[in-house]
Amino acid sequence: MIAALVVAAGKGNRMGADVPKQFLRIHGKTILEHTVKALFESHLFQYLVIVTHQNWVESAEILELKSSFPEARLLIVPGGKERADSVFEGLQALRPFLSGSEDVVMVHDAVRPFLNKNLLLDLAHSCEEFDSSIPVIPIKDSLRKVDFANAESTIAINRDELRAVQTPQAFKFNLLYQAFELAGNQRSNYTDEASIFERHIKPVKTVRGSDFNFKITTPFDWKVAEVLLAD
Repeated sequence: MIAALVVAAGKGNRMGADVPKQFLRIHGKTILEHTVKALFESHLFQYLVIVTHQNWVESAEILELKSSFPEARLLIVPGGKERADSVFEGLQALRPFLSGSEDVVMVHDAVRPFLNKNLLLDLAHSCEEFDSSIPVIPIKDSLRKVDFANAESTIAINRDELRAVQTPQAFKFNLLYQAFELAGNQRSNYTDEASIFERHIKPVKTVRGSDFNFKITTPFDWKVAEVLLAD
């Protein structure tokens, strides 16, 4: 069994909007709905969990989302203070349904609506074999490490050894749940689920991500998303 856990509890301050970015609309639908549509239409997931801020759980946007996918096993869960807390709330909501040792959960950003089924299948197959799998892409720009105590001092970094990490991040459910329990109150110190998993369970496996699978974070991303979602 495979479940998707969509993290939609962020405030989206970098977009400069009054509404959290996952609830902004592109071509009449919220970004969250575009993302859920991509997941639902892959036909890979038996459960879809949306973790959102407490103030939005009963919002018109969430009610609209539920009505758009009446046949989906869709769970709406209030999130926590930090991203990791929200993910753990979602994992707890899924626990009654994912009890098998081979059950998988994919944790995904609500504002990455450009998923394709091939990537999801790659993640599922890799996770089946290695217990975890995350999508990564090469970094195109040159990189330098800056000493902010002395901004004149920089060091070139070999980008060939680095990759940008995307979502969804796939894990055997029981192992990820165990990792979050072991992390305890320290889980908010980690930037993503893979970091928690590799710290408390074992190293994570990577697959090639997609350049189209970008996160809508800035007004520029918004403009690109408008074009891509026009079809």
